[in-house]
Amino acid sequence: MHCMSHEGFQLSERIVNISKAEDLFGQLSASKTKGALEVPLIGVETGDKVYLTRELVASKCHSGIYNFPFLINADGSPWYEANSYLIDIVANKHVFNRPADDARRRASRLLDYKIFTEQNAINWLDFSGRRLTSRPTYRYFQYLIEERGLSAQVVNQYTSDVYQFYQFVSENWHDISMKRVDSVKTIKIYFQTHSGARSVDRLKRSQTQSVPQTSKVQIGFVRDDGEVLRPLQSFELKELKDIINSLKWSPIERLIMLFPIMTGARKQTVLTLRVKHIDLLISSGPNAHGYYVLHAGPGTQVDTKNNKHQALKLPEQLVKELYVYAHSSQAKARREKFKSRYEKDNPNLDKIAEEDVYLFLSDQGNCYFMARDDPRYPMVKSPPRGQVVETLKRKILKVASNEFPKDFYYHWLRATFALLLWKGLEPKIQEGVLTSAEAISVIQERLYHKNRETTENYLKLFRNMDRRLENQELYEGLILPEKIFKEGVYFD
Repeated sequence: MHCMSHEGFQLSERIVNISKAEDLFGQLSASKTKGALEVPLIGVETGDKVYLTRELVASKCHSGIYNFPFLINADGSPWYEANSYLIDIVANKHVFNRPADDARRRASRLLDYKIFTEQNAINWLDFSGRRLTSRPTYRYFQYLIEERGLSAQVVNQYTSDVYQFYQFVSENWHDISMKRVDSVKTIKIYFQTHSGARSVDRLKRSQTQSVPQTSKVQIGFVRDDGEVLRPLQSFELKELKDIINSLKWSPIERLIMLFPIMTGARKQTVLTLRVKHIDLLISSGPNAHGYYVLHAGPGTQVDTKNNKHQALKLPEQLVKELYVYAHSSQAKARREKFKSRYEKDNPNLDKIAEEDVYLFLSDQGNCYFMARDDPRYPMVKSPPRGQVVETLKRKILKVASNEFPKDFYYHWLRATFALLLWKGLEPKIQEGVLTSAEAISVIQERLYHKNRETTENYLKLFRNMDRRLENQELYEGLILPEKIFKEGVYFD
């Protein structure tokens, strides 16, 4: 226990957080060029100067990187190789998307490795040992497993970061044979898709542990892009409706819950909506099918998972409720608080327009989820990531009956939307208007599934539910999905 405390103290002491690192990617030269800045050479007595040409694109946006990690050796000197590597990590990202969170995670792991070598009198650059167990990386691998007792997945993360660091060091700093750092072989992985068997080549390092295969999804659930979900059954959805329609729920809380049920959207999409998006929906009106189309993803100011372009279809009643809330006195008051704090805390940024303010804000005027294109995003060390949905979940479970699932969470509402959509399409399949394959395509398009197999897994689940529920009286007269999708009426 004492050793762990000592390591934690050293880690915090030897990672310096640079609030803003300026001009990391500019070009230095001895001769002056047009637009170059004259900068002094630090550490030389002659007072010589060099000239800095700033990164062209960066000069039009944020020229620096915020909350950047800087690693220090035990003697107080900079760990040049590691700091150079961390800069390289960020340099390889697009200039408009350079948050330093990935660099901070890697910096912490690299320093953990460095401290291990120091405490064991190991030269981290010496790979001359004939036996594998005498080389720094192999010893560290053994230490992570036997002494730290870390899980296989965590061990692999640590050793991967160390290996990638050595790749950079061997290419840019020191003559190190990567074959002595770790042995790597190419393996072929086979998998089955709806179009047949496929294979991909993967590199496998010896300093990895086998990670257990993804656990099977329990009956009644479905895996959707790494998330295990299940739809609320009709009586559960009815109870949720009754809870959020109670006087103890504010309009903003209710709308945050309704949005994914009606659209299948994830929390980052719901919580990064701006006022202008709702105004635009109202002014443009519904399409020929009666839906309002909301574009999300790159360039829209609405975040999506994996930054995918999406065109969400919103029913009329939802749009009208969003519009009423957006122009309510409560929403306007929260926006005023947001703008006031925004201008006070960020004097160097342009004032934010009313239309660009988030639709959903806390009573203190804070956003619930900070979008990628928010001008503050690169500066904030821990931007909000939708923790409000956990608060809403706890509020629901506090008053829910024993029949309501205790493991419910917000993403289930996405699966609930898929079930409601399936129920709306089922009569058309039975009438012969749609084939099952066409229904799958509709659901795949509405949920923005890259792989058709994901959608097919949803349908397998729904059909099993149909068989279990077809004789249950509880299912009758509760929520009628066809009304939701045909008439736009829901939660009356």
